[in-house]
Amino acid sequence: ILYYIILFTTYNRHYIKTLNNFNKKTLTNMLFLSLILPLILNIINPITKINFVDIGQGDCLLVRQYIKSFMIDTGGSYKSEDKSGENLMEYLHKIGLNNLEYVFLTHFDEDHSKNLININKSYNPIVLSRINGDKILKKKYNQGNVYVSLRNKQNIRIGNVDIKIIDKPISNEENDKSIVYKLYINNISLLITGDISGEYERNILKDDIKSDILKVSHHGSKSSSDSHFLKTVRPKLAVISVGLRNEYGHPHHQTLDRLNKLNIPIKRTDLDGNIEVVSSKFFNSIRANRDKYSIIHFLVEEQNSIITTVVILLYFKNRGVKNGFFIGETKIR
Repeated sequence: ILYYIILFTTYNRHYIKTLNNFNKKTLTNMLFLSLILPLILNIINPITKINFVDIGQGDCLLVRQYIKSFMIDTGGSYKSEDKSGENLMEYLHKIGLNNLEYVFLTHFDEDHSKNLININKSYNPIVLSRINGDKILKKKYNQGNVYVSLRNKQNIRIGNVDIKIIDKPISNEENDKSIVYKLYINNISLLITGDISGEYERNILKDDIKSDILKVSHHGSKSSSDSHFLKTVRPKLAVISVGLRNEYGHPHHQTLDRLNKLNIPIKRTDLDGNIEVVSSKFFNSIRANRDKYSIIHFLVEEQNSIITTVVILLYFKNRGVKNGFFIGETKIR
């Protein structure tokens, strides 16, 4: 709207002096509405975008809000020639991510945390994970971010997102030292499971793990996601973050069979690309990069902008403007 106002003013600058008070007030009020209404709407009806980023063989979840953004896991690779970090930064810059305040890590395997090295070059976020994780970051990746240690049952709120920490490690094996995060965003919930094993899953069955969306553990490995766990979580969607034709054979057919048997829809980053969930207080929509264009997804994503535009047009109409807008003797159509 500001862009068109600038064009309008520039093109019609020699008519500006002929504006009467009625038209001046109309334009001023329209400008005010275009600036203040989106702020109000994003407080009343915050829209959050949740992206399961196609990072290859690894995990990376980006949560974008009107004010603050954060990430759970960063992806990465133990292979020096892998361009996972470069690809991630290219994606973040492409979507215009200006600030990344926090990075939560489930654990410290390369495919979940190594891209922090690349992220720090542009964002330098606060990192949150298990106790003594700052020492691991320093020793393994030579990164010295401001660090916050998390504890079991801790609750954190960032903007309109509530994050519950489930930290019940069952062994010294890195995968089973993963922190599980449960996210509450508007009226949906997500369970982010890192690389936990079936034994770890059984250890948290009595916790509050029922969720609308499940990020399937360990890229769909057969050692995780047993039927009992899936029946407890009862997800409406299972997301598998996995690399195309990866050397581990993930996701294993046993995991896919269990999900299909329970009629749980599946989306995979290797087949579907980036998977985006858009959530507001009233509507939710899910779309992957390789899905067909969805007008519904666009309407959910842009609902506050659409409401702003409709309100301004209704105001313009109700000001008595008919058959064009008059500035002096010149009619602008």
